[in-house]
Amino acid sequence: MLNSLVSISRPYQWIKNILILVPLISSQKYELDSLISCIEAIVIFSLISSSGYIINDFFDKKNDLLHPVKKLRPIASGRLNYKIAIIFSIIYLIIAGYLSLNNNPTFIYIIISYVLITFIYSLILKKIIFIDIIIISLLFLHRINAGSAAIDVETSIYLLLFSILFFISLACIKRIAEIKTLSDSQKTIPGRAYKTEHIQLLRYITNFTFYLSLLVLIYYIFNANIINLYENNILLFAVCPILFFWFIRIFKKAMNSEIDGDPILFAIKDKISVIFLFISAIVIFFSI
Repeated sequence: MLNSLVSISRPYQWIKNILILVPLISSQKYELDSLISCIEAIVIFSLISSSGYIINDFFDKKNDLLHPVKKLRPIASGRLNYKIAIIFSIIYLIIAGYLSLNNNPTFIYIIISYVLITFIYSLILKKIIFIDIIIISLLFLHRINAGSAAIDVETSIYLLLFSILFFISLACIKRIAEIKTLSDSQKTIPGRAYKTEHIQLLRYITNFTFYLSLLVLIYYIFNANIINLYENNILLFAVCPILFFWFIRIFKKAMNSEIDGDPILFAIKDKISVIFLFISAIVIFFSI
């Protein structure tokens, strides 16, 4: 049962909570208290995201049984009783709520909002075409906003705009990848409203939002406030071509059915993507 509980909690998804560190890095507020606050926020988001995954699996059981990979999930396969799963989901929320008590009201509001949106998404919104993509990108944005609230700093509106556009493009790639993995007898993603004929529109949205996000990022880099914040802000521009080539790679992989679901999780396992990330980290470090 322990293995099933770990599996359904999806600890590998916690890597996404590193986004909480974005405000810390962009504001260069490297005090020990700020770092501790961010780590605490990452732990809290890891707990509530795991709780959300359990709830999602509970509502998605019937649809998961129709999926070649998702049918092996603990609840769908019957390896884990759904009542036990729900109990652990509640326990995760209680622990996260307790840890959040020492934070400021803004952070607590973000946590409550994240939990509510996740629940409504699992129940209804994931079945509404394109709305689900917006919700997924907003949940990513919540992590960045939580990082801002945790250390009490304001994140640039341009950085937030870049983030929402970039995450929309990634969410579209995720749906494209899921459509591409459908068998010949399937025309719709189980539990979703997307059909094979939606690929072309998803491609347009993916490209539009990504290239727009790239323009916003360039504007952010050369914004007066950023120029004053970074000692060598011009170096940050090197991130743009890296991001461009990474996007092209991920997009082509999805179109060629070489990604099974989440592009972020694919990137973690992809050596080329890891190299791109490492180079970007070095560029950001030397720009400070």
